[in-house]
Amino acid sequence: MNLAIAKPSENKTDLDEKEISVIHLIQSHPNLNQREIAKTSGISLGLVNVILKRLASKGLLKAKRINSRKLSYVLTPSGFLQVVHSTLREINRNILEVKSIQKKVFESLSKIDLQNFDFYIINGDNELSELVETTLLKLGVESRNINPGIDLENKKHIHIYCEPMPLTNLEDSNYIYLENLIA
Repeated sequence: MNLAIAKPSENKTDLDEKEISVIHLIQSHPNLNQREIAKTSGISLGLVNVILKRLASKGLLKAKRINSRKLSYVLTPSGFLQVVHSTLREINRNILEVKSIQKKVFESLSKIDLQNFDFYIINGDNELSELVETTLLKLGVESRNINPGIDLENKKHIHIYCEPMPLTNLEDSNYIYLENLIA
């Protein structure tokens, strides 16, 4: 059985960043009133009102009266579909960004004959350091654990910085600074 997700019609996909923000808020917090939506999203109350009317006119949400003074906003099936599509677009954007950074890391590390070093030290514990470690494996450089007491002066090694650059050793050829790749 093949399942397909229908794409929202063109007029429903032309949502700006603030509309997408509001629709995501309503999806995750359906009981928020306009004032709470404004406060949470950082959008003015007047603009939230306009956005809600626009989303309702596009068939992405419905307003239900809870009492004489309070409305509840509910996403329609088209509204949920819009959330899914905007989430997928964001995921794809992030994947492309990671691939771009990964390519830059690969290009930077490919320029160095890493096999001539006894070991390497990756400074940083973040996403970039994980990309560096994966890239080193793709380049055929084995990961080697080193003992904390090892004499670094007698071993040929390289430091790969994946965090803010230290103020010392900037001219040392044993240091590679990769944090600029994500800027």
